[in-house]
Amino acid sequence: MVYPSGKVNLKPIDPDKLKIEKSALLAGTYTFALELDSTPDHHWILAFEAEVQAGRYMHARTPVAVVGNKLEVLTLPDEIKDKVEWIKGLVDSTNKSIEKYNEQVKQRREAEQQKQLNGQETIKRMREALKK
Repeated sequence: MVYPSGKVNLKPIDPDKLKIEKSALLAGTYTFALELDSTPDHHWILAFEAEVQAGRYMHARTPVAVVGNKLEVLTLPDEIKDKVEWIKGLVDSTNKSIEKYNEQVKQRREAEQQKQLNGQETIKRMREALKK
């Protein structure tokens, strides 16, 4: 069975409370985490990762990962504002992809239901034919 996916949004960002730490991965870089309003499901994560890969040309050095209900991002100090805007755009485009995915799920379910109804009608006609 195929299930619909839920949209996920960024929580408001408070620059004074945003946890920014030096990264142990790469000299001169920092990590920060943006909170999501819920923990995304598997479909949302796959759609998000596809959006990240599609947008790599602009932020080739930007590892970003979904970890629970957060997006963890690696950045250079002077790129943080651009990275946040980029992430906002990724979340928006991911949610648009999820809307399309959910529409496909809905259409698939409706087709399955119609197929089931058609099968039941065929069985009913077959029974009626036997009664004649």
